[in-house]
Amino acid sequence: MTDADEVSELCHALAHPYRRVACYYLDEHGEASLTTLADCVTGWVQSDPGSDAPADYDAVRAQLHHVHLPILADAELVTYDPVEQGVAFESLSTAATELLESALRADADGGGVQTQRATTELGGERASEDEDAS
Repeated sequence: MTDADEVSELCHALAHPYRRVACYYLDEHGEASLTTLADCVTGWVQSDPGSDAPADYDAVRAQLHHVHLPILADAELVTYDPVEQGVAFESLSTAATELLESALRADADGGGVQTQRATTELGGERASEDEDAS
């Protein structure tokens, strides 16, 4: 994989706010359960002052399990055991570390992760992920 390919894959993996929040949490704690990450993402969504939609814990958990954690695992940012529902942060390349740090700065400077679209368009995100895979 070339450096450009790696950066492209990392940008895709970190494009969704749920995946970035999961990575921020895992960067601090190393590992977590699916339940813990769902709690973290749901709390982040609920604390976003720009979001008028309540976060649905069950929907967030399902999206993490079926969509977002597998994408992070495919990008080799995490290992995810869907049976045990455990997630562990991988050792990151220099490019991944820099990109994650830049994303965190941008999210922090922008007033938080932009979650409104993510909480209101479950079907749209799944559709766009399928399109990206083709």
